[in-house]
Amino acid sequence: MPASWHRVALKDLLTAEFPGEWGTEPLGIAGNAKVLRSTNLDDEGHLDYETGAERQIPLSKLTTKKLIRGDILLEGSGGGPSKPVGRVGWFDPPDDNVYLGSNFFRTLRPSKSVDGKFLMWRLLLAYYDPRIWAFQQQTTGIINLKVSEYLEQEFELPSLPEQRRIAEILDAADEAIRQTERVIAKLQAVRAGLLHDLLTRGLDEHGRLRDPQAHPEQFKDSLLGRIPREWEVERCESICQEITVGIVIKPSQYYVSEGVPALRSANLREDGVVLDDLVFISEESNRLLAKSRLKQGDVITVRTGYPGTSCVVPPELDGANCIDLVISRLGPRVIPEYLATWINSDFGKGQVLRSQGGLAQQHFNVGALQKLLVALPKLDEQNRIAAILDAHDARIRAEAEELAKLRQVKHGLMDDLLTGRVRVT
Repeated sequence: MPASWHRVALKDLLTAEFPGEWGTEPLGIAGNAKVLRSTNLDDEGHLDYETGAERQIPLSKLTTKKLIRGDILLEGSGGGPSKPVGRVGWFDPPDDNVYLGSNFFRTLRPSKSVDGKFLMWRLLLAYYDPRIWAFQQQTTGIINLKVSEYLEQEFELPSLPEQRRIAEILDAADEAIRQTERVIAKLQAVRAGLLHDLLTRGLDEHGRLRDPQAHPEQFKDSLLGRIPREWEVERCESICQEITVGIVIKPSQYYVSEGVPALRSANLREDGVVLDDLVFISEESNRLLAKSRLKQGDVITVRTGYPGTSCVVPPELDGANCIDLVISRLGPRVIPEYLATWINSDFGKGQVLRSQGGLAQQHFNVGALQKLLVALPKLDEQNRIAAILDAHDARIRAEAEELAKLRQVKHGLMDDLLTGRVRVT
């Protein structure tokens, strides 16, 4: 460590450390405090105050366990086989409500010998360190943090001015991330509204949304509600050449370490195919299982997990195979981008939910997709709708790429600045 830094145990940097409190659910009376649970904390140190649980806390506990601005909440229980416990969050509430940490948290109250925000960032870096696994203890199916050992950890600290400067830099990087997340959330909200308009009003020959108020004569009633007069309502089976299903009988018997990609539900997102965690089958098996072999432009749909989630097979996966997915091979009256968008929309998935009394199907099978009703414009209008959505999605993808870069920068800064590898003057 830098010569001017000094080593100190975490416990010596705190004025108080205590477990949380759960209290009781208020019955007929308002809760006197909000209790923050582990679900209110993300992996980046942010707390969600809006969804804290309203609880009734004894007055004696309110005075001894009430959180104050600048406290650090340490996750003491939770985690899992592949996710350690020990996340931390900085308490900086947006209002004057009374907050406590739940019994899954321990409250760490920094002393004046350390900058609290610097300490929070340093503990967050410790959570990302593989050595955090040394503090995990499993009891009765729950993973707990070995708190006493955790508090014995020693950290290298710079002077208070340097601590504050490091915290300021990391706060600025974190705020850039939060701003980008807000931009993405706004763009996604705009997309949702745009999608609804495009699938109910469509686009005229000038590329403008039709107006049902100004021009009611351009619309008609249908099984799917009011739609543009030129549109038709069709069953999926009438606009597809074929609707079939991927490998469903013991697919693992075909797995090999290298070969032809075989897509599963986990590889499908509404915005496209994800190539993480792929499985493979041999070339021979792919020829044998020709019925489930994919072609560029096919629409593939999830059957289980998130039933109805659909995307288009891209050129690079032409000839690949799939497992437990519904495959729609389209006819000449529909483009794949439009059909996938329709199935993903509330108009498509909503039909599945309504048929199940509000509960998603366990299996979104071939028969269900065959019967799915689609509001179908002419091909040129489908292409205009798809082009507008693609342009909007490109903006979201660009912001998502920027977000990934910002997160990478922040984590690099944490590793460099909090360890003294790079000094801040």
